[in-house]
Amino acid sequence: MRVAVLGGGNGAFITAADLAGRGHTVRIFEAPEFAKALDGVKAKGGIKLEVRAGLDLPQGFFPVEATDDAARAVEGAELILTVVPAFGQKRFAELVGKHLGDGQVVVLSPGNFGGAVEFARTIRESGCTGRPIIMETECMIYSGFKDGPASCWVSGFKQGMSGAAFPASDGRRGIAVLQKVYPMCRLGHNILETGLGNVNTVFHAPILVLNAGRVESDKDEFLFYWDGCSESVGHVVEGVEAERLALGLALGTPLAPFHKVMIDWYGHQGAKGDSLAQVMRTNPAYEWDTAPRSLRHRFLLEDIPYGMVPMEDLGRLAGVKTPLTTAIIDLACSLLGEDFRAKARSLKALGLAELTAEEFRDVIATGKGFWPA
Repeated sequence: MRVAVLGGGNGAFITAADLAGRGHTVRIFEAPEFAKALDGVKAKGGIKLEVRAGLDLPQGFFPVEATDDAARAVEGAELILTVVPAFGQKRFAELVGKHLGDGQVVVLSPGNFGGAVEFARTIRESGCTGRPIIMETECMIYSGFKDGPASCWVSGFKQGMSGAAFPASDGRRGIAVLQKVYPMCRLGHNILETGLGNVNTVFHAPILVLNAGRVESDKDEFLFYWDGCSESVGHVVEGVEAERLALGLALGTPLAPFHKVMIDWYGHQGAKGDSLAQVMRTNPAYEWDTAPRSLRHRFLLEDIPYGMVPMEDLGRLAGVKTPLTTAIIDLACSLLGEDFRAKARSLKALGLAELTAEEFRDVIATGKGFWPA
């Protein structure tokens, strides 16, 4: 299968190397302003992948074509995986939009909240005349990092993750293509399920905010999940999780509890526990995940405006109170001196703010107002 991977960071490198190692033809593309991230891949003609934690993934050096030409990157690609932070997704939509054709499947990995909606609108504004299928996953399928200009390592692989399309009516066609490379993925009901299914939104910001002093100290590094999610911090994480579950019910999309999700995803690596916090503190996939050394990190810069603020918005739409979510947002704004709500991918930013809950559900099901009928 011919696959395009958009992005030049940790997840993009691992994605490209793994798929190439499994026999797919892979091109990787980065935005021109960050094109140097692919210099090593161009020079070596591929990416070296190291596999940790006993994962059953290919290990070694695998051929990957690196390009800075957006048209070439997506030409002939049946599947296009966009593996970039949420704040970079619109930029890639602008770059590849006019080059996308009918039936090509674009997957945002992950979409965070509303990624597929923003991507669909942006590619049309950028001159897309075709009708690609736009999907998003709940979370990035891999855990790991780059460790060189053409090398990376992987320590986590999520089994049974869901993907959904915008509009939801495109889902069956889209998932059939995605399953050619990730057969364990399942079709989600809609992008509300995937948008509220990103564990990063519930985990990252509360743990980082409540460990702010420890992060900013000059002492030794610590493991973000194993050490940072203490019993008390875990209570807050589980409180935000309860608000997320209430939102899903109120908006007609029941969500799987993250305690169950984590065991489904990582049970094959030994994840277990009687509570969400316990699973986080013991998950073998997190053995190498050290905490950020600064609060100015994507755990706040991405997961607040592209995850928690939309949750707060959805609470107002659905009439669900989200006091802990709001508190974490307020604390993050105060800690960094920024108004995360002003720069968020909010319902207003997506053009969905004036909808009723019923109209919102109709738009994500049919794409009304975003795609031609």
